Amino acid sequence: MSQSPECILSTLNLRALELTKLACFDAAIDNANTIQQISPSSARGYICAATIYSEQGKQRQVIEVCTKGLSLVDTNDPGYSTLQHIKDDAIRRQNKRIDFIYQLPVEIVVTSLIPLFMDDDLLDASIPYPYMHVSKGWCDRIRECFGGLRFMVDFDDDHNTERCSQAIQFAQYAKGLIIAWYSQGTWLSDLLRETDFCMLHDLQINGFANIHDGQFRSSLASISNTLMHLYISLSIEEDLVSTADIVSACPNLVTLGIVKPFDADLSSLPMTTWPNMKILSITQARKSISSNQVVEISKRFPSLKRLTLLPCDDTQAALVLPGYCPSISRLQIRMIHNGVQLTYSDEGYPSDQQGIIALLSTAFYGLATYPQLKKLVLIRCGWWIPRNAPILEELEITSDSINTNANALDTISPHTQILKLRLHEATLLSGTPSVEHYLNRLGKEAQLKELVIHFNIIDIMDGIERVLDAICGLNKLTRLEVGFANTWDAYQMERFIDELVKGCHHLSRLEIKCDNAPSTHSVNTLKRLKSLKQMTFSIKGSNDDRKFWTAMQTFSQLKCITIYPADAINENEITRLKEQGLI
Repeated sequence: MSQSPECILSTLNLRALELTKLACFDAAIDNANTIQQISPSSARGYICAATIYSEQGKQRQVIEVCTKGLSLVDTNDPGYSTLQHIKDDAIRRQNKRIDFIYQLPVEIVVTSLIPLFMDDDLLDASIPYPYMHVSKGWCDRIRECFGGLRFMVDFDDDHNTERCSQAIQFAQYAKGLIIAWYSQGTWLSDLLRETDFCMLHDLQINGFANIHDGQFRSSLASISNTLMHLYISLSIEEDLVSTADIVSACPNLVTLGIVKPFDADLSSLPMTTWPNMKILSITQARKSISSNQVVEISKRFPSLKRLTLLPCDDTQAALVLPGYCPSISRLQIRMIHNGVQLTYSDEGYPSDQQGIIALLSTAFYGLATYPQLKKLVLIRCGWWIPRNAPILEELEITSDSINTNANALDTISPHTQILKLRLHEATLLSGTPSVEHYLNRLGKEAQLKELVIHFNIIDIMDGIERVLDAICGLNKLTRLEVGFANTWDAYQMERFIDELVKGCHHLSRLEIKCDNAPSTHSVNTLKRLKSLKQMTFSIKGSNDDRKFWTAMQTFSQLKCITIYPADAINENEITRLKEQGLI
């Protein structure tokens, strides 16, 4: 029996209302949409959908469906006025603001409530953010939660000031501005100069390509009282915005990063100091940075904790800064395709002594001496540095550096206590005995306490065995880490541990980094090292070896065990080790 369209519509409408009462809102909306499809010019389907959305408090969807219905339903339809009434009621409800924010404890609002609906403090400068438009109380609490707001401007045209409406409206809450690109008009200068950014600390301009804005320097000066961190990447050939101009306009900067400036010349600045500047980075300058310019930089910024310069004329500039900034203790030298990159920092060893204490070099560098150098990392070159560092305590060398010049292993400092060897070249172990001889000499001439050695190759067994034998002769070692890229040959591991126990009686910490577990025999052998307190090893493949776990549980001198990988863990055995306080 066929049903009339009116009967079908009534059935669908009743079913939608019943589903709404059961809170089956998606199914109810499906029925309302079907009504609209069957009879698009009737108000019934739109009223039904609007009622369902209203039950859920979705006023925006109510307004949208009513607007659609009012555009399709005849004004003489009895339901037309009902649609209009529902829409007006939804608009009133949506515009209603309940400001309960001051009724809640500040701590709950700041630490719990606001993070529920705001992921972070970065907002689009052109899009109204609803929670900022509730009341001043909401704005204040959001500021307290994040310490202020950051606004992103990711468009660039002559009308950007208008499209930065949110940054302008909430300027008193803005702590940071991120500008994606600035190439035309004067909107950015106008924004900075005409807006009251009373707490703006950070300005980031990822692309400055505007050759028409001659007021940019003065606009920076207008926010200089609060501006502490500035990053600007220049994409113009003309020297319209110089490093000296920026420094002069922003005297309170703590951090300054400039990419692609014309040069690093500060000679136009008065001979005064900027004691607030802690981090300065001038990179990809179009003119090479000379030693004299490094002198000018170091004189004007005596409080620097980190300085990065690229490109420098040559490595002689590396000698300049420590004399003017005695807190600088770490130097990194890198050869880049367009020059030398120098990075200074104070991240060396705590020391009352002045001078370079830690040096990382990837570049050949003259015959300078480092009387205070205690830590050195050689990645490719710099083989000569150890012989000019008389009190070197920690040395890290890669096989790239040794292959470049085997003389990297020529010098033994009697003060060397920590050595890290990253060996990933097969030719290094098969073609030269330098690593083996170097370790043998260290055992006789130095006070080596810690050794970290990683092999990233497994096919040169003879070369590896000679190096492992040399390790066993380092009788003053207290910490040893041996690593293999994959699986360590089981026989070779057993043989090494047998010899290690005979030669290294003072070991208190042993780390074995490879894909397979040591054998039960090796575990029992290591028990002869009475000073061994900490161990790290893989347990892959040991789950069903009851003897292995029994050996571990009777390793009485151990105080701490680190095991991996997590997916190979036997919970029962781990529980037993935890009961003994080993894990």
